[in-house]
Amino acid sequence: AMPAKAAGKKGGKKKGKEGDGPDLTLQMRRVKLEVARATSELQISPELEIDKLFITKIHDTLATESGKLVFTGERPGPLGVQALAMVMKEVVPLTVNIRCLCFWRTPVRDSGLRSLCELVLCKQKFEAAKWPGLVFLELLDCQIT
Repeated sequence: AMPAKAAGKKGGKKKGKEGDGPDLTLQMRRVKLEVARATSELQISPELEIDKLFITKIHDTLATESGKLVFTGERPGPLGVQALAMVMKEVVPLTVNIRCLCFWRTPVRDSGLRSLCELVLCKQKFEAAKWPGLVFLELLDCQIT
């Protein structure tokens, strides 16, 4: 049984860089599903392309293994932040290991902040997965009262 497992690992390495290639595809499939669900549930207009923004940012975070998401400018906006919190509740930490969230000069506002607080406080699931939770949340000039 041992040699078969070793052979399986070698085969996996040939498919993608250090065996991560197929995993990233699976991770992103789950992320896309949850992003679609959250944007639909919150009735976020497709023209805003919030889904593309999240998918790109999360993909880059996974590919670089930075564990960090940074948002600047007008998007995602307060409703988008709520959608992001919904997505993260589903995909973190088993699919996506994000430890740091930064919003710089982006309108999170009070409603978006509420969603982020709910995310930070939903500990049961994170503890079950032995994940330390969000270690760093940075809000700079986010129109919070």
